[in-house]
Amino acid sequence: MMDSRLFRLSVILGVTLLTELWPLGLRAEGGTTVDRALCTVPSPSSDIPSSRAKRNAQKLLGKARSAYERSDFLAAVTALRDSYAEDPSVAVLYNIAQTCREAGHDEEALSLYTRVLSGQPDETAKAESERHIAALKIRIAETSAQTAAERVQARDFGKAADLWQKAYSLHANSEYLRKLAETQLAAGQRDAALASYTKFLQVDPSNPAADTVKREIDKINAQQEDARAQKHMDAGEMGQAFAAWSAAVKLDPQPLFYFRMADAARRGSLRKEAITSYEQFLKTAPPQEMQELRQQAETYLTELRSGRTDTSTTQERLAKANEKVPVYKKWWLWTTVGAVVVIGVATGVTLAVLGRDPDRMGLPTSQPFQ
Repeated sequence: MMDSRLFRLSVILGVTLLTELWPLGLRAEGGTTVDRALCTVPSPSSDIPSSRAKRNAQKLLGKARSAYERSDFLAAVTALRDSYAEDPSVAVLYNIAQTCREAGHDEEALSLYTRVLSGQPDETAKAESERHIAALKIRIAETSAQTAAERVQARDFGKAADLWQKAYSLHANSEYLRKLAETQLAAGQRDAALASYTKFLQVDPSNPAADTVKREIDKINAQQEDARAQKHMDAGEMGQAFAAWSAAVKLDPQPLFYFRMADAARRGSLRKEAITSYEQFLKTAPPQEMQELRQQAETYLTELRSGRTDTSTTQERLAKANEKVPVYKKWWLWTTVGAVVVIGVATGVTLAVLGRDPDRMGLPTSQPFQ
């Protein structure tokens, strides 16, 4: 009978005093005096409490109630911990959670309420714990989101991303996912940002920001195509580079992508495609920006337009640009074989070629295609 009364007294203390006098979210004075370390599950003094221990636990519980009534949270939580150590009770643990919540230690209180649910509380304590858990998760998520925004302003993107993830794990607000993606993108983590944006669309496809997110996804994919195209350029694979930049401009029609696409086409002898791409660059680039590139584009256009007409299809020209040069056509082979016989002719031809601008000949300025 004594244990039953102790249990009910503890629950009444928690439910009545802590939820009616101080509603959720209101912090009573004195809360800041409670150390976070006190908001943990106390260690019991004994696995099987004696009758004396149970009497001491009841006295300490009364002491805790008096301390709480005068807003002395430190004395209240200390007495509650001592009571729990004497006689471990789910109800006393519930009141420790209540006191810590009112003291402002939300994360610790959340952990304590969760522990209460695992201890088979009565229906009243169970319902109240679940209610507080739901509210605390939202409040902790909001606090994490606020701190994340501050870390973004300080350009601490790593910490900000962790906080956005924490916020979403506690409260499945799709806005936290969008902010996470933006932070990851700012940190240069394109793959992670792409995954977060994609998840955002999956969990909240009707969100008003969905169209904006889709555009951001297109931009990320365009940047990946841009990086792929650069690798093809470095390898002398002009056709593949042109194709990759073509994909990039479809996703994100940036003037710079058009210029790079035109440059790859010109170096790959894709004359028509180079002309069209340079024209698109000049059309989309702001008049007062990229002046150096505009001059280059105009110069190349003049040269390309003065050349002969190529009637082959784009696919045929791409295939030609991507062909590997057979070994028997390599300049160094025939120069070596015929060096002694045609040294005079070779020297004359070499001097003539060196005296001309490779770009004006329509040849690639990098190494021959492989």
